[in-house]
Amino acid sequence: MAAAPSLRIIESTQISPPAGSVPETSIPLTFFDVLWLNSTPVERLFFYPYKDSSTHFTSSILPALKSSLSLALQSFFPFAGNIRLTPETTDKYEIHYVDGDSISFTAAELGDSNELFGDGPREGPNVIPWNLC
Repeated sequence: MAAAPSLRIIESTQISPPAGSVPETSIPLTFFDVLWLNSTPVERLFFYPYKDSSTHFTSSILPALKSSLSLALQSFFPFAGNIRLTPETTDKYEIHYVDGDSISFTAAELGDSNELFGDGPREGPNVIPWNLC
């Protein structure tokens, strides 16, 4: 089996909506939302091929990505908020956003990605997926 490709973390940071752009807000959860409280959060991993140098990526593309994410969170601020019990209750939950709440953002560089994906069969790792244990 080939060695795993190298991974280098370029930047790991927190992104929030522009300061002062969203007021403190609480949104009550519905019955259907509460069903998801005990499930694990969804995490996404995206691969983008990039042919230019890492320096060009970190100086021009990465700041634009972070800025556009911040502006998008202005409209989708509940993603940056936190789930909490509604004050003065013991059984109702809400998404509560305050200025400064954020989401985590990590940009990384992957060495040779041909071992992870491509147009042909690949030899898989010798591990058992966590959800089958």
